[in-house]
Amino acid sequence: MALCKGAQRYVLLFEDARRGEALRTLGRWAGNPSLDFTWCDGAVLAQRIKGTKLVAAEDLEPGDPVYFTDDNKVARWPPR
Repeated sequence: MALCKGAQRYVLLFEDARRGEALRTLGRWAGNPSLDFTWCDGAVLAQRIKGTKLVAAEDLEPGDPVYFTDDNKVARWPPR
């Protein structure tokens, strides 16, 4: 998952089992005054983390918005 804000890039790679750690990282970024990462940015990404579900490609319908994870699994956004 990534967020681009101006010249800064925030990239967060996590496994399903470590979603809690990923959410805590967003809080640390938002609380860091040297970063241009706001609590609103953190909230948006937190919703994506909480809502992202990996799906089998054969379960997708034509036109479903999807993306591929780094390990080539398919995820649907928004989740159903």
